[in-house]
Amino acid sequence: MSVLAHEGTYPILYGSYDLPVGSGHSPGYLARPDQAGRFPGVLVLPVVGPTSHHKDLCRRLARHGFAAVAVDLSSTEDEAVAVIDEVYEFVMSADVTWAVEDQLGIVGLEAGGGPGLIYAADHPEIRAVALVSTVLEEEGPVASVLPRLVVPVLGLYGALSGAPLNGGRIRQASFVVYEGVAGGFFDDGSVDYDAAASADAHRRLVDFLGRVLSSPQIERLG
Repeated sequence: MSVLAHEGTYPILYGSYDLPVGSGHSPGYLARPDQAGRFPGVLVLPVVGPTSHHKDLCRRLARHGFAAVAVDLSSTEDEAVAVIDEVYEFVMSADVTWAVEDQLGIVGLEAGGGPGLIYAADHPEIRAVALVSTVLEEEGPVASVLPRLVVPVLGLYGALSGAPLNGGRIRQASFVVYEGVAGGFFDDGSVDYDAAASADAHRRLVDFLGRVLSSPQIERLG
């Protein structure tokens, strides 16, 4: 499919994608450039999904040269971290020919950002973490790992969400707070959706991942 200039530079492939988890499979979604080569991977982590919003985010990332995989984390926090680990091992395995080795970023959406932070704290192969409206509590499992994080972190928040931005405990963190919008500003299916804030957040997200992750490795055929 073709794309408009402001949407990115890559035509893409996309669709539902079963992810091996445990002894079975978990429903997921994959979007990546429709070209031969390997692309920096991004795990999109909602708590429940993938919904149309999560799929749209994956497609947007793919149009900018990323291989984006949406993962359903509808389980306990410990189980969610284990799911992330299994999906990471799969995406980095020899069975996958479209991902750049050891080049993986995480986009945690709301509560999905918590397990993403916990995983990144103990796995340096995760190169970047972006959070969208993820509440950072003062205490608990997520708070305990924040001082150990060494990867760059981008946080995107609506000022009306009341989320405590406990980001001062993250070494390489940058937070953007959108005044006058609520926590659901990013999701066009939410009553809190804000088009201007969402568009700016998408732009910042792509720029952040592009700075930290490697460039696509395109194979020239013929």
